Amino acid sequence: MAAIEDEAILDRAIAEAERLVGGFDRPGSGLLVVLPASRVLGLHKAPPSEADTRSPKVAHIGWLAWRKKSAADIAKLFDLQPVIIRRETTLEQIPQALAAQSGVEVVCVTSEDDVLVGLLPLADLADALLFHEMPEEFLSEVTDLEGVIEFAERSRVRTAGDVMKPPVCVRRDDPGELVFRRIHQHPLPGLPVVDETYHVVGYISLLALLLTVCGLPHPLRGGLGAE
Repeated sequence: MAAIEDEAILDRAIAEAERLVGGFDRPGSGLLVVLPASRVLGLHKAPPSEADTRSPKVAHIGWLAWRKKSAADIAKLFDLQPVIIRRETTLEQIPQALAAQSGVEVVCVTSEDDVLVGLLPLADLADALLFHEMPEEFLSEVTDLEGVIEFAERSRVRTAGDVMKPPVCVRRDDPGELVFRRIHQHPLPGLPVVDETYHVVGYISLLALLLTVCGLPHPLRGGLGAE
């Protein structure tokens, strides 16, 4: 719920809401009501198209069962321990920490008081490390002055804080559907679960989430329980 006086801002807010849900005429998209009730979006839904009804039955059933389960419960099911480092950790120190936690492909970067401040996906870590080993492989990407500046900046990268991405995460009580939405939007191979003070308390991998939704055994735990 939001209180908006300016009509122009209201129109922008409605347009953004429409963009985020893909249109309120779709089934399951909810309602948007402007009070006093001058506009109502979503009362008249379009019937589901043939494409909407062709999802594999097993995946559909799995998603219905897990979309409301909390992020904490999903993380607990596979018990993947997050890899947590500080901003000043050198890039060379990180691969060993990742190797100790098979299934984790996103490093959590925290401040001195253990608050999540950034993420470092495995692919970005590899690029940053291999840049110093084989810089000639990255020279082909330099085509203009902007590329030269970026190349020079990458040559100075030494710590996790130099290359980390924004701290995308979910809270313990967030539902499974929000977990997937965050992973999909950014995109990431996994993301951390945090408590109310943004301390990292768990990790969910995209692969584990997909196997769970589809009702398939996970290689790190041997099978799915009936939770």
